[in-house]
Amino acid sequence: MDLLSESSLVIRLVVAAILGGIIGIEREIMNRTAGLRTHVMVSIGATLFTVLSIYFFDYDHGPRDPARIAAQIVSGIGFLGAGSIMKHGASVQGLTTAATLWVVAAIGMSCGCGAYIVASATCIISLLTLVVLRKLENSFADSNLTYLSVVIPNESGSIEKLRSELNGNGLKIRKLEITQGDVEMIINASVFVDKDITNEVLQARLTRLGATKINLEA
Repeated sequence: MDLLSESSLVIRLVVAAILGGIIGIEREIMNRTAGLRTHVMVSIGATLFTVLSIYFFDYDHGPRDPARIAAQIVSGIGFLGAGSIMKHGASVQGLTTAATLWVVAAIGMSCGCGAYIVASATCIISLLTLVVLRKLENSFADSNLTYLSVVIPNESGSIEKLRSELNGNGLKIRKLEITQGDVEMIINASVFVDKDITNEVLQARLTRLGATKINLEA
């Protein structure tokens, strides 16, 4: 393979990394199990497998089948997606992230084939689906799903007080992650918030608990 062709294949990997990263950033902002790095790796991996399947294998016997390796990506990505699906009580989380990994693999395969326009269109449509439809879903619901990151002092009873605050008076915890340090704790949570509770009201309630840093994302 000549230098020009090698360069064009490198470009395909770069484009795949960019498009996969765009979707990965959205998942990272939403604090999902598979974020930016995972989506980039899936995208460039799918691209490389597709490139290898098309350009780097010569068949001495029988007809050439450039889709032989690439076809395994479709089923193989399911194992990675399954790892992002978790059951919490009666609810199942991670289905959307698993779907984005599957779509990112398809974007990578498109880049591997040189179909940049199709890959870019798929990336844009996927991002609009993740961002716009989430807001549309919230508009039909009685409560909004809010993602928050809070820093509170690592004191006795702080976690219990926070749990109590986020599980009553118009709030309901969906997911809660706690990272404890010597002085402070970082709380990452997704919470169902009644529509009559504004971000300002929620921030005030968290501030009363001693929160020093508050980041809210609807």
